[in-house]
Amino acid sequence: MNKFTTKMLQLSTKELFTVIEKKDDYQEEAVEAAKEEIINRGFQDKLEVLLSEVEKIKAVKEAEELQQPELYSLNSLFTFSVFFSPIWGGILFYQNFKKLNKNIIGIVVLILSILFTSTIFSGGNVNANIILLGITLHVIGGGVLTVVAKVFYPKDIDYRNRKTNRLIGYAVVSLIIYIALIYGAKVTAISLQQF
Repeated sequence: MNKFTTKMLQLSTKELFTVIEKKDDYQEEAVEAAKEEIINRGFQDKLEVLLSEVEKIKAVKEAEELQQPELYSLNSLFTFSVFFSPIWGGILFYQNFKKLNKNIIGIVVLILSILFTSTIFSGGNVNANIILLGITLHVIGGGVLTVVAKVFYPKDIDYRNRKTNRLIGYAVVSLIIYIALIYGAKVTAISLQQF
């Protein structure tokens, strides 16, 4: 007996079976109270059949999910492009299309993102407003990658979101190196101007 037992006494048998069918939507104690009440009402055989069917359906859903490719979301593409650089968005984009067996599109976008990032880097050495320029170009790069992804992604694809935890560490390190290179280039340019 638990805190849901009284509530389950008030439900119809059909409602109790609904609780069992949708047990992932309920707290475990509520499901246990529903099971106990179904057994008390003499429907133990039907309960066992239903539990068996629910487990089969759950296993099928899990198998279907494992068949879905694991891809980085469009939000991840945009976020990595803006906060780290378009090359990171290009890397994620390439990995997604590699999983979808569309390597050529992925390689083209990766090359374009590398060229775009190198343009930002070379532009940063000339422009005094490097931070504003960099952010603007990162947003543009992220936007372009997102639009390209929407055009070339299959429209009817179901996929699992791929985690970006480990990539964030790599991106932070590359961002530090990127900033150091830009700062180093500016210091060198200032030093050369003094001579």
